[in-house]
Parts: sequence; structure tokens; C-alpha cells
Amino acid sequence: MSSKIIKLIQTSEQVLLDCCLDNGAIVAINSDKEYFPNNVFFYRYVWPRDAAFTLVALDILGIEGIHEKYYKWLLERAEDFEKTGFLFQNYHTHGPKHWMNLQPDSNGLTLWAIYNHASVSKPDENLVTKLAEGLYNIWDEDKFSRNTQELWEERIAYTDLNEMHLYSASAAYLGLNCAHMLFPNKKWKSTAEKIKRSILDSYDREFNFFPRTKSDIKSDVNYTVDSSLFALIYPSEVLDPSDERMTNTVKEIELKLYRGGGLRRNQFDVYGGMIENNLLLKKGAGCWPILNFWASIYYSIKGEKEKAEEYYNWVVDRIEQYIPEQIFENNIQVSISPLAWSHSMFIIASKHLDKI
Repeated sequence: MSSKIIKLIQTSEQVLLDCCLDNGAIVAINSDKEYFPNNVFFYRYVWPRDAAFTLVALDILGIEGIHEKYYKWLLERAEDFEKTGFLFQNYHTHGPKHWMNLQPDSNGLTLWAIYNHASVSKPDENLVTKLAEGLYNIWDEDKFSRNTQELWEERIAYTDLNEMHLYSASAAYLGLNCAHMLFPNKKWKSTAEKIKRSILDSYDREFNFFPRTKSDIKSDVNYTVDSSLFALIYPSEVLDPSDERMTNTVKEIELKLYRGGGLRRNQFDVYGGMIENNLLLKKGAGCWPILNFWASIYYSIKGEKEKAEEYYNWVVDRIEQYIPEQIFENNIQVSISPLAWSHSMFIIASKHLDKI
């Protein structure tokens, strides 16, 4: 293993620990640190999804004492969670909601992180029950019963159009399965199976891939692939990585979203980071290290280590110390860097490649 990867592992550990605040909150990036640039967006908020990946990465690194503080923060600080059982889009570090859309992966991935840590400390049954009941209460046979937002926070799935983002559904399936394994509950398990059936029924046999959004309207925007569909394999395990439906979907991702070794989010991705004078550039999105590491994990699980290394090394070769949100092909656009989620996925991908 190269000295660069060893240093990246050490840097990742420090970045993730810097994101774990004294009051238990886990932020997407601690912008108070001297290494955070002053010409990018402010990300010092708690995204429960990002925090879940951070917790799983910290487990891989063998770091203890963080999980329990964060779960206490959720129960005592996260606005309306105690009352509704929902973890919303993101939060200020002292607990109030910042953006208020409902993202099912917040609940689902938090349950996954709790399950992943269960061998280290006993899970809080009250917390698990609240998270699982939140998911159970918004599932209606073959879709969510409330409007939900996908992980990129750009599109809403509307119930009146029978829309469902497959990534979001996969996270709900994962979360309810994890909750059932921790504290067996037949209704959680049966609902998880309904969610899985709805995901599998979304496969389009005309185009031979899973679209990012199941919908009554077969538009170009809905009917595209999205790199987040790697989540159907990891961490959700909806399918076997060698399942023809999944391999066809990955082929489509690589055909449409592959850029010289890196992956973009989707064909309609316009988020291009920042340019001079802190202006948002809605053009020319870059490649996301998160997605390269996700692809690497997929190929590791599938047993194709050489392909996994290619995706992994494409990022490693293009960074020095910190892993950004996006990697651009020019020197004009500026990305958030470092991003905890990027470093977390690096740690998880490194584990799958036996580098940790």
C-alpha cells in the first residue's frame, strides 16, 4: 500500500473527527477548521445521511465514543424527531431544522449505522423504534405516502404522480431490515419486503435498466439512470451484484455518466460548484469522488478487484490531502473540500479493497 493512501487514511480520520462536535452533532464539514476554504458553500450542518456514513467509517477505523453522543443528540436536539419519528433534510448544530424536506434515507441509513455498531454497544430500542416507525408510517403498499426528496436534494417525488426515487426506497428497505434484525418486528420486515418488490418492479425491460425515479410519467428527467443506484448493492443489498438487472444498470451508468475515469451524478447534473466571487455555477458539473468510491465498492463486492482499483485510484491520483465533493476538469470551478462524506466513502472503499 502506498504512503499516499496511508496518509489519506490518517487525514480522513482527522477530518471525520473534526466533524464530530462536542454536543454530539456530526456535521458535513467543520468549516471552523483552518483547512476549510473561504470561497465555497457553508456546509456546517447535520445531514443525517452524511452522519451515518461518517459513523460507519469511524467503526472501520475502530474509533469509539462518537455514536452514543450523536444518538443522544438526535433524541434530545433534532427538531420534531421525538414527536414525528422523522429525520428531515438537515439541521443546525444546536438542533433546529435548516431545510425541511423529508428524505427517507435519513432514517434508513441511521438505522444501518446503529446496526453496524451493535457489536460495540447495545442499541437504544427507543431510538430504533422511532426511526423504524417513521419509515413504516410513510409507506403505502408500493410507494411513499408523502412527497420525498432524493439524496442530491434537487428533485421531489410527488405522491399524486405515484413517484418514488429508487435510492430513497432502497435506504428505507435497508433501515427496516436493520431495525428488524435488532428488535424483531413482523410489520417492519413485511414492509421492507413490500419496498423491495416495488424497487424490483421498477426495472424497465424495454430499456434494460433501473430508472432513478419510478413514476406514472415516463419523462427524460425521470427516466434516466443515476449513479446513486449503486446503493441497490451497497449498502442496501436489494440485489446480488451479478444480477443481470443490476449489471445492465451499471452498464448504463458507465455509458452515460463516465467521464475519463470519473462518474457524474446523472445526465441532467448542472451543479458545478463555485466560481469567482462566490457565484454558483449552474453548468458543467464535475465528477464526484463519492461515486467513484461507490463504484469501487460495487466491483469489490462483485469480486472484480482490478475494476474496483481503477475507480478508487482515479480519485487518489487527483488529490493531494483532502477529498472534495467534486473533481473538475478545469482550474476555474471550486468545490467543497474536504467533505466528510467523500472521506467516509474513501474509508469504506479502502476497507473493501483490504487497505484497512
